[in-house]
Amino acid sequence: MMDGDQINWGRAFGGGTLAWAVISFLWMLRINAGRVTKTEIDDIRTKVIKLESTVEQLPTKEMVHSIDKEIAVLVGRINTQTETMKPIAASVSRIDNFLLTHN
Repeated sequence: MMDGDQINWGRAFGGGTLAWAVISFLWMLRINAGRVTKTEIDDIRTKVIKLESTVEQLPTKEMVHSIDKEIAVLVGRINTQTETMKPIAASVSRIDNFLLTHN
């Protein structure tokens, strides 16, 4: 099982890999197409910054697991409530039928 530090290192490594991919892409464009314009570089830089910001906000594996456990607890409580309500619903139904037939 990975702890939080390993996940943060994984994100940092992933961000570094993304940066190297972008740099490599720009270098290949420059070699193959002659020259990359400043506007194109700025557009790609803006996209990378937005992507890194989005990745930083993603929940960690532990956060998702915690949410999953909480949902399981809530489902259990709802199932218990449903089972508790069945006799009450049956009683209300009998009272309703009695009132409808004896009125």
